[in-house]
Amino acid sequence: ASHTDCSAGTDPAPYAEGQRSAPAPTLTHALPVGLRLALNGEDQSLRLSERAPGRFEIAVEGALHELQAVAVDAHQARCIIDGVLQRVVFHREGAWLWLSHAGQAHAVEDRTYAPALRQGAAGGDGRVRAAMNGRVVAVLVAPGQAVQAGQPLLTLEAMKMEHAHHAPVAGVVAALHATAGDQVPAGRVVVEISPGAA
Repeated sequence: ASHTDCSAGTDPAPYAEGQRSAPAPTLTHALPVGLRLALNGEDQSLRLSERAPGRFEIAVEGALHELQAVAVDAHQARCIIDGVLQRVVFHREGAWLWLSHAGQAHAVEDRTYAPALRQGAAGGDGRVRAAMNGRVVAVLVAPGQAVQAGQPLLTLEAMKMEHAHHAPVAGVVAALHATAGDQVPAGRVVVEISPGAA
C-alpha cells in the first residue's frame, strides 16, 4: 500500500531538520532475495522482493509485509510498514544492526553469507546450512524421520556439480526449509535435526 492509502496521521511529509528524503533504494534484479538474519539470537529466513523503486515486499514465516523507505539519515529512518508510518532508530556495525522500533530494542545479525558448517564441524545444534548458492535437486529425508550422523539429507547443484549435505548429528528431522527445485543462498538453514531424539 502506498502512503496515499494510509489512514490519517501517517503523512510522511514533515521531517525534522537534517533529514532527507530517502533515495529510492533498488535491487539489482527483480527476483526475490533470500536473507538469513538472527533477530535477538533467533534465526529468521526471509525473502525480499522489490515491487517499485523504494517499495519492498518482505516474506517472513509465511506472512507478507510491505515496506517503503520515506526518509533516512545516519541513525534513524522513517518508513511505512504495512500502511503505517513508523520511526526506527538504528546503529550499524559490520554484520550487526542494533535498532529501536516501537519502544523495543533489537539486535540483528546478518548471517546470509556466514560460512556453512562442514560435516564433522561444530554442528551440535542440528542445523544444516547450504554450503554454497545452488538449486536443491533432491531431498532425501522427511520431517519426523530418524537420521544418523553423516547420513545424506539433500543434494544441491551448483556450477553443474552436485553436492550432498549430510546430518551433522544423529537425531530426528525437525524441519525442512527447502524443497526440490528451490534456489538457496549459501549459509541458509535447509534442514533442522533435533539431536539425539531418535
